[in-house]
Amino acid sequence: KHLKKKFYNIGDFRHRAQFQKLSTTSDGAGGFTNSYTTVSTVPCRIEPKSGTERLESGQVIGNVTYNIVVRHSSNFSPLLDNDYKINIASGIYQGSYNIKSSILMDGAVKYYHIVAVKK
Repeated sequence: KHLKKKFYNIGDFRHRAQFQKLSTTSDGAGGFTNSYTTVSTVPCRIEPKSGTERLESGQVIGNVTYNIVVRHSSNFSPLLDNDYKINIASGIYQGSYNIKSSILMDGAVKYYHIVAVKK
């Protein structure tokens, strides 16, 4: 899906998005161990989009959705299946994010607009 979007300033991309792939390895005892490996790190823009709260087992659980924007390049496209997540390693948005959707925004420069939920 393509949308037209404004040109972003380089200063908008002050965070680093690590795209990480889920790997499953044998633990040698008949079981498996899951771990994530970083496959690409790119500058990104990230901002909160919306939030919800729900009551679960007597506790209030918050859920915040974020917009993450990365610049398109010929050797990178967001890895969007369930085996991938985005990790922001530092700053106020530090944490892991589950990717929900992605849109390629057309313009003078192309960007991927990713909707993600913080774990």
